[in-house]
Amino acid sequence: MKTSRTAMMAMAAWILAVPLCPGQTKQWDKSFGGSLDDACISVQQTADGGYILGGRSKSPIGGDLSQKRRGRDSDYWIVKTDASGAKQWDKRFGGLGSDEREDLRVVQQTTDGGYILGGTSFSQGGSLEPDEEDKTGNSWGRPDYWIVKVNAEGGKEWDHIFGTTAQDYLSSVKQTRDGGYILGGHTSGNTAGFEPYQKSEDSRGFEDYWIVKVNAEGGKEWDRCFGGDGHDRLCSVRQTSDGGYILGGSSDSGVSGERTQDSRGGLDYWIVKINASGAKEWDRRFGGSKEDSLSDLDTTPDGGFILGGTSWSKADGDKSEDSRGFEDYWIVKVDANGNKEWDRRFGGDHYDDLSSIQGTSDGGFILSGYSKSRSGGDKSEDAHRFDYWLVKLDSSGAKKWDKSLGGNDDDVLNCVRQTADGGYLLGGSSQSGAEKDKTESSRGGWDFWIVKLGPEAASTPPKVLTEDNL
Repeated sequence: MKTSRTAMMAMAAWILAVPLCPGQTKQWDKSFGGSLDDACISVQQTADGGYILGGRSKSPIGGDLSQKRRGRDSDYWIVKTDASGAKQWDKRFGGLGSDEREDLRVVQQTTDGGYILGGTSFSQGGSLEPDEEDKTGNSWGRPDYWIVKVNAEGGKEWDHIFGTTAQDYLSSVKQTRDGGYILGGHTSGNTAGFEPYQKSEDSRGFEDYWIVKVNAEGGKEWDRCFGGDGHDRLCSVRQTSDGGYILGGSSDSGVSGERTQDSRGGLDYWIVKINASGAKEWDRRFGGSKEDSLSDLDTTPDGGFILGGTSWSKADGDKSEDSRGFEDYWIVKVDANGNKEWDRRFGGDHYDDLSSIQGTSDGGFILSGYSKSRSGGDKSEDAHRFDYWLVKLDSSGAKKWDKSLGGNDDDVLNCVRQTADGGYLLGGSSQSGAEKDKTESSRGGWDFWIVKLGPEAASTPPKVLTEDNL
């Protein structure tokens, strides 16, 4: 009996001595959409404590859309909510064309309280309504970069198009410290000769990074092209503490053009550091023997950078851990000169696709994407189909917790942002009805689906056991 009791004490002490992992509590969720497909791509908390949501919509007026469709396909669509997720207003922007579309990738609040919208446009200028001319010029080659500046109520102030006679895809827009904006994407075009809004350098290969710096009114100050002899596709650009910029994306180029290292396999992560005037300082490649596609990056407090994407590679090249399933989240931490400090892999037995990464107030990182994996590996919960999958890391890349959210159909998480209360706002798209983690039915096909999580709960301290309290 004594031996049995001693064994029980040892087992209980082992279990209770491990602090319980902090978790996340869902506070609320909201759906926004119309009768067709609506995709949320970008979210941000605003200065008033509410939220701005941005993406694209194919839906006509009705449901949560208060304005008519501009063309025959998708328009830019932004939704402003209060702190509890209740809609305050919505606005849509687009051009004309029987089969043309707009693809909004970024919405960001600006220092004047308004918003900058950035994405790709396939449409022509004009409007079906005389007083609603959203796009003031025609696309040069379809598609082109298209940025729209609106005021605090969503009223348009100006718009600008940048492009070539080929294809130009805008992925990233950030307001800069001088009040202007840095635009980043990729292009397959050469110099167009349509200054002042077009490309000033020929392409290096099939597709190149293309950076455009504009002033506070959207006028072009300079542009730069970076690439090799293959395909180079930029996903994200950030201003750095020295006034320059870090560019991140994916590349299959060899040593050529601005690329100084050979490809590891297929696509690799490729980052390029430039100074304040756009001159290249250095570049780095990270990858394994298969495909590694960078989705996002962020600056870190130590002056370095955190890179996040999706990997199909095994443990080789720059990757230190084998994939769990078909594809996994892959995180790479580099120093201020682009040298790798560590890397981490997170996934389950199926598909795990990372969409965004952000540094958090505790010095760690929050990863967001979508997963079809069952519990196991790095996942603590089963996926229903494709579900939102959130992973929290500490500053050294160790996992603190993970959380899955979804309904009985597909749910694709595109963006996460930490909120002022220490919680998180998740933004993506859902086909699910009101079931499981979703409280509202789909309006049509895909809808915007945002989820607010509360701040992390404190870890439960270990309990010391004796025979008296067993």
